[in-house]
Amino acid sequence: MLLCASSLLAQEQPLLDKLDEATGQLLSETNRNKYSYNYPKWASTAKTAISETAETGLKTYVFRHLKHAEIDNTEILYFIKHFSNHQTFNWIAYDNRNKRTFVFEDVINIGETQKVVLEKLSVRDLIGFTLRDETSGATIFTVPDIETRLNFEILVDIKYSDEEKSLAQKKVKVALADFFYTDEAIEQEANGFPRMQVVQNEAKTVRVVTYMTSYADFTSKCHGFVLHKSSKDGQIKCEYLDDCTNDIKSVEYAKLKADKWYGAVYSAIIEIQIGKQLYYTLLGFKSNDGLIKTRVIDILSFKKDKSVFGAPYFLHEKATYLRRIFQYSSEANMLLRYDAAQKQIVMDHLSPSNSMFAGEYRFYGPDFSYDAYEITKDGWTFREDIDYKDIEKKK
Repeated sequence: MLLCASSLLAQEQPLLDKLDEATGQLLSETNRNKYSYNYPKWASTAKTAISETAETGLKTYVFRHLKHAEIDNTEILYFIKHFSNHQTFNWIAYDNRNKRTFVFEDVINIGETQKVVLEKLSVRDLIGFTLRDETSGATIFTVPDIETRLNFEILVDIKYSDEEKSLAQKKVKVALADFFYTDEAIEQEANGFPRMQVVQNEAKTVRVVTYMTSYADFTSKCHGFVLHKSSKDGQIKCEYLDDCTNDIKSVEYAKLKADKWYGAVYSAIIEIQIGKQLYYTLLGFKSNDGLIKTRVIDILSFKKDKSVFGAPYFLHEKATYLRRIFQYSSEANMLLRYDAAQKQIVMDHLSPSNSMFAGEYRFYGPDFSYDAYEITKDGWTFREDIDYKDIEKKK
């Protein structure tokens, strides 16, 4: 639906101009079934067309309902699709420098009276774009750095080699450091990086940013940053998190720092107070290999403005853990969520599919019972086999 070689465009241009801007469908009833240019086929068509079209053709042949922007070395074609309860920002980025095409669909929130315009955004060494309401100037969606957005896709796409992923990760790390090592970074929006998970406490004094690289052998490595506002001088401190999972012994009993971190991608942060100290409980996940997945509950605190991971506040009758690790089959899913009403971390109880597989975590999965960690004055106290009614699982 997007672009074709010049000869085809010359023949089909009258038909292709007659497109519905909201749906991307041909308006001509006669030719609609013949060409079937409806979303999402436009994305695959566009991807092929951009790679096969000369640069002059890319700039010349843009359909009426699509808009075009050129930001540094990246060509961007985009349109906004309207659904009954939300909108999506659909865009294709063609990296002229590396001759690569990327297709995206981001959910955005646009008011009925807003008219969206795309504007280039430059912050330090980063070059991105923002979608704004033309009338009010309000920001709707922001990609802080286009190159970083593209590199995030390389980190998880199986078609790229491990060497390409390693280079992309180095570039992402540098760009995010540039983005986060500022006093205002703890409040900056980064919704243009959906591959990156951001969790922060309600007071916005602590923010943890994590993401993952997936490799050809099905292993993965996590990366991240911790930002927090110093209680001493009020300045924002930022640390890079170095995943050293394979070098950590006795994982559930180890106290760790940012440069020796049990890597995970965090989906939730829970602020708790024990005594006079604030702690931040983190719920996360990671992929060990193609057979095993892992869920993590960790605790973050700060000592002399440095991150400390792990604290002896996971309490069982006969054991105290600094963090909890749950491993299970890659074909299963595990519930791990915070129930704010009950002040509990609720989780599926994991069991082997057969007792002969005890200790072989690739055969473990939920057994339809639930356990929990309940917050008490002494920390997170384990409760076994709870009566949990809300079984809406958030993976």
